[in-house]
Amino acid sequence: MTLNKLTLKNFKRYREKEFEFSFGLTGIIGKNGAGKSTIFEAIIFALYGESRQNKESLKYSKAEPKEELLVTLYFSMNEKEYRIERSLRGKALTAKAELYCASEHIASSVKGVNATITKLIGMNKEAFVNTIFASQKELTALSQLKSDDRKKIIRKLLGLERVDLIEKRIFSERADLNREIKIFKEHLFSDEERRLLEKGLDESSSELKRVEGGLEKLETEFADCQKSLEALEIKSKEIQKLKEDYKSIESNIALLQSQKEQLTKALTRVNSDLQKRQESKYYYQENKAILKEYIELKNTLAKLQKNKELQIKKEGLEKEQVQLRKQLKQIGGEIKEFKAILQKSPELELKRVKYSDAQSKYNQWLNELQKRVKLLEAQKTKAQTLIENSKKQLAGITKLGKEASCPTCTRALLDEYDSVVANLSATIETISKRDLESATNELTELLKKKSEAESKLKKIEKVLKQIEQEQKVLKSKEESLIKKQQLYIQIKESGLSNKEELQRLANLNYDKKEHIALLKNFEKVEKLYNELIALKPLIDELPALNKQKESFVKELQNLQKDREQSESKLKKHDYSTKEEQALTIKVKEAHHLKDSLNRQKQQKLVERANLNAVIKSNKEKLESNSKKEKQLQNKILERDDLERLKAYLASFKSAINSKVTPRISQIASDLFFEITHGRYQHIEVDEAFDFYIYDEGKRHPLERFSGGEIDLANLVLRIAISKTLNELNSHNSIEFLAFDEVFGSQDEERRYAIMDSFNKISQHYREIFLISHEREIKEMFESVIELA
Repeated sequence: MTLNKLTLKNFKRYREKEFEFSFGLTGIIGKNGAGKSTIFEAIIFALYGESRQNKESLKYSKAEPKEELLVTLYFSMNEKEYRIERSLRGKALTAKAELYCASEHIASSVKGVNATITKLIGMNKEAFVNTIFASQKELTALSQLKSDDRKKIIRKLLGLERVDLIEKRIFSERADLNREIKIFKEHLFSDEERRLLEKGLDESSSELKRVEGGLEKLETEFADCQKSLEALEIKSKEIQKLKEDYKSIESNIALLQSQKEQLTKALTRVNSDLQKRQESKYYYQENKAILKEYIELKNTLAKLQKNKELQIKKEGLEKEQVQLRKQLKQIGGEIKEFKAILQKSPELELKRVKYSDAQSKYNQWLNELQKRVKLLEAQKTKAQTLIENSKKQLAGITKLGKEASCPTCTRALLDEYDSVVANLSATIETISKRDLESATNELTELLKKKSEAESKLKKIEKVLKQIEQEQKVLKSKEESLIKKQQLYIQIKESGLSNKEELQRLANLNYDKKEHIALLKNFEKVEKLYNELIALKPLIDELPALNKQKESFVKELQNLQKDREQSESKLKKHDYSTKEEQALTIKVKEAHHLKDSLNRQKQQKLVERANLNAVIKSNKEKLESNSKKEKQLQNKILERDDLERLKAYLASFKSAINSKVTPRISQIASDLFFEITHGRYQHIEVDEAFDFYIYDEGKRHPLERFSGGEIDLANLVLRIAISKTLNELNSHNSIEFLAFDEVFGSQDEERRYAIMDSFNKISQHYREIFLISHEREIKEMFESVIELA
């Protein structure tokens, strides 16, 4: 499988982008966050429809909700070209997928495409990622981690950790089954216990037949008793009905007597009320003149009360007039003082304008000085940087001698070595004297002028601040003056208003003694008036009371007539107390017999229920024991199956280990031999996944060698693991690899060594992709995808 082309639309940081992939060594270069790793994340999404992030995070942040996310991958496999399209559409980001081989549509729907891709490539997403992708962190971990940790990583890459998990699960399930088998055996009946249960079951069944025979006889007797009792109860109901009618007549006579007594009392009360109201009527007629006198006095008092209120208002206005004159005189003096203070305002404003102009001039001068200082500091920094760079180049060339590379064209200096050293020394001396000293001297002078200007500006700002404070005080005084003037006008207007009101009240005449005398007389009249008013509703009730009296007399006559009729009915009634008592005794005896039979029947029912419960319990125990025996056999068979599966897995792991580690060693050795030009003959990976390098026929651990050699060993080991994975999963269907930031923080020499190794390894893979933020190495690739 090789990659041909990838197109992205609204995928993560890409609005719309297309990538063409070439055979050979390809560099994907760009700064951090430029979207380098996003390319392979999109490839994984296209193939398997999965991502480490949720669907909302995959979509381009500025895309509209209705716009779709679309990833299209073109790849070749077995000399056929395929195209796979994955999209997320609408607000709900509904997933869609299509797969084509040339122009033939071979799969649609997400499930259909997923199944076809997995079958075509021969591995799931995790195996695919582990096969084709590696990072600097992973490469370093191969050699730097402890043996157990490294073993876990490699087993995970090879997919063997799943076998470990299955084996662990088998151990757990087998232990659970052993516990369950033990529990089942403990709860099963012994042969003696089962025989006793079966014997008890037979005895209980015989006893049940006897109890049911006795119960049948009792139910017949109970039915006969029930019929006799029903006949007696019918007769009892007839007598009870006669008794109820008799008692009803007696109750009615008693009720009529009670009503007669109540009406007699009510008639007595009405006669008493009629006499009292008649007396009140005579009193009301004798004192009726008081009503008119009360109204006349009340009107007179109302007029006097109004004059009293006007008199109080007049006295208040006279006092207020005196107070307003005092306030007017005081505020007038305050207005004169404020006007005298505000005469300083124009002079103060002229002074402020003068100092503001001076401030602006000094600020402008300071800005110009600041710009010049920044320019000189930049020139000084530039000169220092040039000197430092030249010194580094000179030190590097001097250290390597004539074999050093030219700083400009990167070729070896050889005969030009002395000339280049002399030129670099002269450049350092020229820059030091000409640019650096000149910039330093001028900068010192400018900083001195800048300090003087800042000092003068501070003094001007201090004076301006004092002027602003004085102006604020004057502004406050001016606002106070306006308020005082407004208050002066208000007081003056209030005084005029008071004067006019006093003129209107000048002729007011109010006699206080007359007012008090009338109030005393009104109190006496009001008392009599209230008594007469209270009597009026009582007098108005006289006609209604007379009618009520007539109604009570008529109702008493009717009650007497009804009572005489009820007493006549009672004498002629058929109810007999003796007959009722004799029938009651017979009913009680029948009830006692019924209750006795019912108790006996209930006792038999309880016996039957108990026997049924015992029979049911024994049957359930025997059935439960039988089920447990069957379950026990099933558990034993299931445990035996797990034992066989455990043995199969152990054989499988041994077979995989015996195949994987030698194959990784073989591939890694061939690659290491090739990229080290035969310097090292063999890399060994033992069963614990510890690594060893053979040097001149002797085996050495990886940490014995230099950093560059370890980097190369880690690289070939990771490629060997990928190739082994490819062989195990898909019969060499994957023909490309991708490495993320494998250069890490290596120096230039080690980066060149790694790139040289990749150039040698590239003949084993049709495509190798290297992701890096190091722009200096982009010339080393056959093709480059550069991201901004």
